[in-house]
Amino acid sequence: MFRRILPGTCVTLIVFGVSCGDSVVAPPTPAAITAVSPASIDGSVGAPVSVTVRVTNGQGGALANASVSFAAGAGNGSVSPATVSTDARGEASSTWTLGTAAGTQSLSASVSSSLRVTFTAAATPGEARSVAVQGQAPPSGMVGSDAAPPPVFVVRDAHGNPVPGVTVSFTLRAGNGSFEPDSTVTDGQGQVAVERWTLGTTAGVNTLAAHVAGVPMGTVTVNGTAAAPATMVSLAGQDQDGEVGAPVATPPAVQVRDGYGNPVQGVTIAFAVVEGGGAVSSAVHATNAAGVAAVAWWTLGSVVGVNTLAATLPGIEPVVFTARAGASTFNLYIESVHLNQGSQTRAGSIGAVAGRPGLLRVIVRGSTQLNQHAPTVRVRLYDGAVMVREALIPAPRLGVPLNPDLADASQTWNLQLSAEDVVAGLTVEAVADPDGAIAETDRDDNRFPRGTGTASLDVLPLAPMRVVFIPVHTTAQNRTGNISSANMDAFLVETRTWTPGNVVLPTIRSTYTTGLDLSVGDNWSRLVGEIQAIRIAAGATDEYYHGIVAAFPGTPWGGWAYIPDSPASRSRSGITYDAFPSASRLLAHELGHNLGRRHAPCGNAAGIDHSYPHVGATLGSPGYDIITGEIIEPETHHDYMGYCGPWWASDYTYDGILQWRRSDPYARPEGGAPAANTADDATDGLLLWGRVQSGGATLNPAFSLRARPALPETAGPHELRGLAADGSVVFRLSFAGVQVDHSEDPAERHFAFFVPLRPDEQERIERIELVTPRGSATRRPDATMQARAAPAPSDVRLESRPGNRVAVVWDATRHPMVMVRDPQTGNVLSIGRGGTVELPGPIPAGDRLEVLLSDGVRSRAWE
Repeated sequence: MFRRILPGTCVTLIVFGVSCGDSVVAPPTPAAITAVSPASIDGSVGAPVSVTVRVTNGQGGALANASVSFAAGAGNGSVSPATVSTDARGEASSTWTLGTAAGTQSLSASVSSSLRVTFTAAATPGEARSVAVQGQAPPSGMVGSDAAPPPVFVVRDAHGNPVPGVTVSFTLRAGNGSFEPDSTVTDGQGQVAVERWTLGTTAGVNTLAAHVAGVPMGTVTVNGTAAAPATMVSLAGQDQDGEVGAPVATPPAVQVRDGYGNPVQGVTIAFAVVEGGGAVSSAVHATNAAGVAAVAWWTLGSVVGVNTLAATLPGIEPVVFTARAGASTFNLYIESVHLNQGSQTRAGSIGAVAGRPGLLRVIVRGSTQLNQHAPTVRVRLYDGAVMVREALIPAPRLGVPLNPDLADASQTWNLQLSAEDVVAGLTVEAVADPDGAIAETDRDDNRFPRGTGTASLDVLPLAPMRVVFIPVHTTAQNRTGNISSANMDAFLVETRTWTPGNVVLPTIRSTYTTGLDLSVGDNWSRLVGEIQAIRIAAGATDEYYHGIVAAFPGTPWGGWAYIPDSPASRSRSGITYDAFPSASRLLAHELGHNLGRRHAPCGNAAGIDHSYPHVGATLGSPGYDIITGEIIEPETHHDYMGYCGPWWASDYTYDGILQWRRSDPYARPEGGAPAANTADDATDGLLLWGRVQSGGATLNPAFSLRARPALPETAGPHELRGLAADGSVVFRLSFAGVQVDHSEDPAERHFAFFVPLRPDEQERIERIELVTPRGSATRRPDATMQARAAPAPSDVRLESRPGNRVAVVWDATRHPMVMVRDPQTGNVLSIGRGGTVELPGPIPAGDRLEVLLSDGVRSRAWE
């Protein structure tokens, strides 16, 4: 319906302006646009900034309902909303989100093509998020020299902008060199550089790391190569007896070293016959990676007498080899007999395990390289005075080798022994050519051992290796490690092959839930501490507690484990992820740490074993696969405690673990007493656990339990003490702590003890103190909790959660930590912080949980 409008009446039309009579008046035209908010802005990249403009008419008055367009210019920022109408004050505002590139950025606001105002922003980089080497580092440098040029690192924010003014500190991750300064600040390009980096004097990997607080470190690696040759020494083939016209038994070899004792590769050595008229395989030979040069053969002259061969290198004292040529004869002899069950030295110095199969190898040598003999070897095995087996081993090839290569199965006389053959105290007798078919100068050395009797193979029984697998559920990743009876044996393939022993007894414990976020590298260390705490709480003795965690995208580690100092240590805990095929190898690797092994020096591993004897972490001696019967080549394989594949157990690692396991004071025979706490060996006491780092000490809340006592094996620089209110000492422990394998902090040590204390002694404790050279920590109870004899019913509640989960909820301000246990088995299901623990799956059978509420120095049970 329309109402008549009388002539002369003015009507305001919001859209079209003002109509007065028959004429239409156009809306006021914007005359100016100005910035209300500052036109020059400082802000971080990616940050939102509010901008406001004012539009005025020709009289300078505010102009409402004018359409203002905002558009981001330089810097690739964004603006929202892009179009805004001015309000009654003539103002329009929008939010400008700065682009991710540091530098000058701009934004324009306009009401027409000619009326425009421009804002500029000086966008600064965000917080440091990464540190990395800038450009390329020199791939190698001479030992003891300065890396040239010194490496440059750049610190960037989350968007890749260089961040100036950030403090960067430097550490050496590998190599025994030096650098300066210890720290410096990034320049305007976000870059820092060490002024000088002198490589270590040991050939191999040198790694320098740049650290920024809260940011993953950046590293640069330079390979230190040997310096100029300084010495040449005789390595093999000196002072021999041979036959005229025949090669010597051991081809002469020399080793060239620099002034630091590093072998020098690629040096040309001249070999020349000086006396005797013989011949040599080649006049020149270049040293290999071990600095060794050797002739393939040296044939003596045709006249009985002394022969000499000289090895020369300009500027170095020559090495002269001597051999005495005698009348031409042939002799056959047995060098040694050994049993290889995984790894074995040529001399057979590594002991054997009763009940484990192996390969018996008889090393037979001939006195000349060129012969056509193929003798049989008779082997007799004895259990005490009783012969339990006799075998005639045919020759594996035509011609008895002068110097058998044990990496070649065809160069020794071999006999496979079953698990039943290998009994404790087993001895051996071997005779080459027992029928006397070959004419020799000496038949006495055809027998091993020489003369009479038998030789021991050092076979001893070895207790089973008990591994307790723990599926670990991480609430942060909402994943559970995949370990079950169906795949448990797959985890143990390499452990059973590489680790000396004849029985591995695995069990799978109930799932353990942790709130630790395993995308953070340091939380792997903390999780190992939790696994060790539940191991001590369970009263374990010889069991190896091993958590299996679920691999996920971005997993920072594949495993962590303790490296105890002695077989008497109860620090036998570790974790491994469940990603095959590497999970089986990593489990063997982490268990190797629990068995006292550090990293083999290959693949830029940190915390290496400086006593490792073989270059490049090679094996030293041939390995033997008890499953496939394969001989493992020692020069092409690497020790599984390093990071270079393919992997096997070196003679050094295999023998070290065997001696460790033979010395284990807690080892129990199969069928021995279980490790679970029983009434006759468990006692009341406190579980005390934590860690010490360069930056300070962590003392976790204590728990009152019944468990086996677990006290420090040796004293050390750290001390735990429980003090009563009057200052008297209730308990005091001195300890060294245990190392973890991948910690970036070389000072980090963990501890977990169970201290026997009667309930009345526990009640006397007013505080627990951890005092270390790195810092101290103290635990005191909440006053309300201390006054109560037992938890109130309301202290804990259980809540059902989606996905068939159960949440344990408590007041974290009074109870900093809880331990959730299955009251039937005593298994620890979780150690919780923060007031909530969410357990996957239903409550254990009986619909009961036991919750130990710690007040810091003791705990009380809620069920």
